[in-house]
Amino acid sequence: MQQYNELINLAFENLEEKTSQISDLLSDVNSLHSAQIDVLMHLYDDRKESLDQISNWYNSDNKALTPEMKKSIRNRMDKLLKNDADNLLVIKNKLDELGDKLRNLNKNKSLLIYIK
Repeated sequence: MQQYNELINLAFENLEEKTSQISDLLSDVNSLHSAQIDVLMHLYDDRKESLDQISNWYNSDNKALTPEMKKSIRNRMDKLLKNDADNLLVIKNKLDELGDKLRNLNKNKSLLIYIK
């Protein structure tokens, strides 16, 4: 049971580390570029593996997970969900900014074509 608990903690530590890296990346950049988007995609892919592991353990019929451990997992997941919601809001805002910039570029391009 101790080894099982350690595996869950390792998966959560990896998940929390990747979430922190995503937050740091999003806070360091003014807008998203191709390279940053690739890094974000890689971090989210890594997170998915840990999430799948935790989900499998949580939903298994294995008696190694006591009700207290399941409650602890739920609490940790709630914290991660809040951080993810914040990260997704930052990503949405950055994409909205990029969309505005693209619309302005297209408008300026149309004006330049019209002027010629």
